[in-house]
Amino acid sequence: AGNPSLQTSKSVTVDTIAPNAGILSLANYTDTGDNKNDFISSDKTFDLVINGNEVDSVVTYKISTDGINWKDTTASLVDLADGKYQFKAIVTDKAGNSSQTPIISIEVDTTPPKITIDDVTTDNMINLAEKTAGVNVTGKTDAQNGQIVKVVWGNVSKEAVVNKGVWSVRFEKSEIPTDGVSSILANVSDMAGNISSVTSKTITVDTQAPNAPVINTIAGDNIINANEQTSSITGTSEANATINLTIGANTRTVTADASGNWTYSLTSADITSIGQGSGKTIS
Repeated sequence: AGNPSLQTSKSVTVDTIAPNAGILSLANYTDTGDNKNDFISSDKTFDLVINGNEVDSVVTYKISTDGINWKDTTASLVDLADGKYQFKAIVTDKAGNSSQTPIISIEVDTTPPKITIDDVTTDNMINLAEKTAGVNVTGKTDAQNGQIVKVVWGNVSKEAVVNKGVWSVRFEKSEIPTDGVSSILANVSDMAGNISSVTSKTITVDTQAPNAPVINTIAGDNIINANEQTSSITGTSEANATINLTIGANTRTVTADASGNWTYSLTSADITSIGQGSGKTIS
């Protein structure tokens, strides 16, 4: 019939502006280690706190271990496993607009580093020449670059800087202990403040020349007859010493036992080298 209806209206709110996300921070968190601002810590239980976000907004906390894949988490984090983590918060206002806080990155590290000391010589014995020249003490560790290794030998303490998993310090002659058995000790802490066990290396310092070895009477009377050409030459020396015997033109090497006793059995080649006659010398 062409009659117009009454006019109706609806009040709406237009809100397309993203809310203020605020700032995400950590509470009840201790940044262990020497650097208190690197977020590498043995602390694995703490809280996420947001401040400055829009009033009445909804906050959703997110966690990631790779910065790509995110999942919801709670504000209270308990007993996180060792590893790297990123956190952020998604702030959503009443209109459904969302904003994201800046990401916080941390590393949880509760594992003490490992450390070893290399052999200082092939036998870990320091003779006079080696002591006079000074000794480099080296080792390996999985502590991060720049971490400090503490090394103690006798009454001398030194520090080494970790570089690509290795460390090195030098002990001069005056810093090396006197003759005898001693231990080199070393330990290191990582960036999270975890301290390694103390590792040790046993060293023997022996700068004294041994006494000349003693050669016992050979063949009972120092006369070698036809039946005694394979007689044993015996003697004594410093324990575990290396004995070089000169038999004619031949040099024979034997090693003394832990009691200092040594033995060498003559061969036909030795007798040939000595030759016939008196006045022959075995030394």
